Amino acid sequence: MEGKQRVLLFAKGFPPTDGGVESYSWELARALKELTIRPIVITQFVGRVGPQLHRGIPVINLGPGNQALVFIKMLTWAVRMRRTRQFAWLYATTWRVAIPGMIAFPRKPIGITAHGREVVVPSGLLKLLMKVVLGRATQVFAVSRYTRDVMRDRKVISPQTGVVNWNGLSGDAANWHIRSTSSDDNTQLFTICRLVPRKNVRGAIEAIALLRRQNRLGNCRYIIAGRGEDETALRNLVAQHNLEDVIQLVGYRTDEEVTAYFQSTDVFVHPQIVLKDGADFEGFGLVVAEAMSYGIPVIAGRDGGTADFVQNGQNGILVDGHAIPEIADAIEQLVQSPKRRNQLGSSGRHWVSENLSWSKHAKKILVGLSSA
Repeated sequence: MEGKQRVLLFAKGFPPTDGGVESYSWELARALKELTIRPIVITQFVGRVGPQLHRGIPVINLGPGNQALVFIKMLTWAVRMRRTRQFAWLYATTWRVAIPGMIAFPRKPIGITAHGREVVVPSGLLKLLMKVVLGRATQVFAVSRYTRDVMRDRKVISPQTGVVNWNGLSGDAANWHIRSTSSDDNTQLFTICRLVPRKNVRGAIEAIALLRRQNRLGNCRYIIAGRGEDETALRNLVAQHNLEDVIQLVGYRTDEEVTAYFQSTDVFVHPQIVLKDGADFEGFGLVVAEAMSYGIPVIAGRDGGTADFVQNGQNGILVDGHAIPEIADAIEQLVQSPKRRNQLGSSGRHWVSENLSWSKHAKKILVGLSSA
């Protein structure tokens, strides 16, 4: 490709607002820039309204408003961009924000990322609109095989549509660390996530309770970081099982604190499940991949996108999140065997370092749209 292509990126959200899609939008914009693409992002976040530079990326912050108002603002800016800029192609980080781009630039190639539940929850007229938008896209990039297959099964996209494009990893994976657990040292289990039902932190707590009742727990402690609608219920569950000496819910933690937890963790636990008749699921499981990048052995649910990169028994352990004894057996296996932890942790780190990067993610999009 000659010179730098200019790309208009439509993003549901953007840092400093926290969230998975917000982080994704930033990582994609940054990766495109590193590939000599010139992205301009139209988005919404808490902060100064209007055009600005965000860590070197040109961003237009639409400011506060409900969905209808934000849509009008996004369309207005897209039309303004069409009059003043030339763009090689467009990209939308979710299907809904693709609509203003399609209206303002009806003939431009456009790509859309499909993460997970946002492409299966809509019903009725909204589902029909989504199918029209996804059908109009030049390419739909699903973050996992699971997401792509669910979309195909539900006829959201055609059987021939959908390219799997794994998310990348952020930060310096060279900071990985595995503790060497001795007989008088506690094995540290760690979970960080939004505390919502599909993350199934309840299942992990119930597994710890089962191990204690059967005198199989060994020396370990379990730290749970994050906030969400399940937090109060999970605290009550810990108290109900008298596990306060083993399990600690620490709430929200800064990036630096999370890094410190990862560096002192022996086993990462994330036994996610699928809920709402398959509509609520883990599209990728980025935090599981992040744990693997530190060389931490992972226990993950077999449902959802994590099965794309957690190979059961080779670089991690996959469990049926609904089967408490299965989660318990996996925890016991890794608590009791530092050697097994090291084997799985090393294999996991190697796999994600070889296969997951934002540069690869952006290149796949670039190839798919630049040739359109």
